[in-house]
Amino acid sequence: MRLLDFIFSYPKIRTESGHPDFEREYLKNLQDFAIKYKHYGHILKLFDYLSPSAQRAKRINILFVGGRFLELIKEVRQFFNPIAVATGKRDRLDFIKNRTPYVSGSKWVSDLFEAYKEPKSHLQEQKLQQIISNIKATLEYLKPCAVVLPNDSLFLERAILYGAKKCNIPTVTIQHGLFMAASKASIVDGHYTDYMLVWGEFFKKMFISRNIAPASRIYVLGYPFNIENNIQHKTYPRNRLKACFLGQPFEKYNCNHLHVKVSVLQNVLQACKELNIPLFYRTHPGEERSSLKLIEDNVYFTPKNESLTRAFDKYDVFFSISSTALVEAALRGKICAQIFVESLLLDKFEEIGACYTLSNSYKQIKDFLRDVCEGKKLPFGVSSKYIYCPDNLAETFFNIMQTIRVNWENTATRQFKEEI
Repeated sequence: MRLLDFIFSYPKIRTESGHPDFEREYLKNLQDFAIKYKHYGHILKLFDYLSPSAQRAKRINILFVGGRFLELIKEVRQFFNPIAVATGKRDRLDFIKNRTPYVSGSKWVSDLFEAYKEPKSHLQEQKLQQIISNIKATLEYLKPCAVVLPNDSLFLERAILYGAKKCNIPTVTIQHGLFMAASKASIVDGHYTDYMLVWGEFFKKMFISRNIAPASRIYVLGYPFNIENNIQHKTYPRNRLKACFLGQPFEKYNCNHLHVKVSVLQNVLQACKELNIPLFYRTHPGEERSSLKLIEDNVYFTPKNESLTRAFDKYDVFFSISSTALVEAALRGKICAQIFVESLLLDKFEEIGACYTLSNSYKQIKDFLRDVCEGKKLPFGVSSKYIYCPDNLAETFFNIMQTIRVNWENTATRQFKEEI
C-alpha cells in the first residue's frame, strides 16, 4: 500500500459504506482548520509559549494524541508522565489548565490537508514524507513508551501512527464511541493500531469475530471516562418529569437520513405533548440546529454552554437513536430509551444490555413515558459485558500498558511495514 493510500483512504471507505457525504464534510472541516491556522496560527503559538513546556518535562513516557481522554491523562500521572499532541485552541486550553505538557500538531493537520489537495501523486508522496519526517523527529526526541490514539482512521492519527511504526513505538487506540456490530468492518477502528483498548467483552468479541484484530491485540479497558452511578427507584409526577432527546448529525454524512431523525423526534414530541411532559433537545456538536426547523417551534433546546454532565443531572429520561451519550446517561443511572429505526444499521441496545429499545411509534413511546411516571420503568442497568466500568481506571490502564510493554515485539511492526 502506498503511503498516500494509507493516510488518505478512510474518508472514501466511509463514503462507500453508506455515508455518501462523509468525505465532503470531513474535508470541509480540514479546510476550515487550515484556513484558520493560516490566519491565526500565531495566536496558537502564543498558547504554546504559555504552556508547560515539553522540553522541560521529565521522564516523558507516554504520548496521547488529542484531548479526547483528558480525564485519563490527568489520572495516569500517578503512573506515567504524559504528554499530549494538541491541534486546536480547546485542546491547548485544557492542557494548560491541567498543566499537561503538549506539542503542537496544528501544522501537521494543515500540511496534511495541503498534501491531500495536491493533484500530482508524486508530489503528494513527497509532502507526506516530509510530514512523516517531522513527526518522526518529534517522537525520537520525546521517546515515549507508547502512543495513545483516539482512532486509527483519520489523517492526523494515521500519520502519527505511521511515524510511530517507523520509530518502533507501539501504538494503542482507545475506543472513543459506540461501534455497531451491524456496521461494515472496514469503517471500524483497530485495523492498523498495534493494540486496541475496548469498553467491554462485547466489543472484544466483535473485533475478533469480524477479523478486525486478533485477541492478542485487544484488551478490555472499560469505559474511559469517570462516571457516578446514581441508580434510584422513584416515581416522576408528569408535571415534574423532564425528557431530553440527544441529537446526532446523521444528515451530515447522509442527507437522506434527515427525515428519519425528524420522524423519530416528531413521535417523541407528540408522546410528550399528550402527557404534558416538556421535551428538551440537545444538539450534537456536529449537528446544525437549522436542520430541525420543521419542529423547532415545538421543542425546547438545551443551553449551548450546558455540559453533558449538567444535562445528566438536569433531565430525568433520555431518548436518542444511537448516541453514545445515551448509553453514558444509562451508566449514570438515568432512564434511557433508544428509538430503533429499521432502515439504519444499528444494534438494538436492549438486546446487548445497554438500555431500553422502543420502536419508532408514538404510542409505544407514550406508553413507556407513562410507565416511567408510574414508577414501572426503572433504570436499565448497563451490562458489564457491554461496558465495563473499572473501579480504578488509571490503574487498569497502567496494568494493560505494563503487559503491552512486556509483550511488545517487532512482529506487529514487520507486518505493518509489509502492508504499507
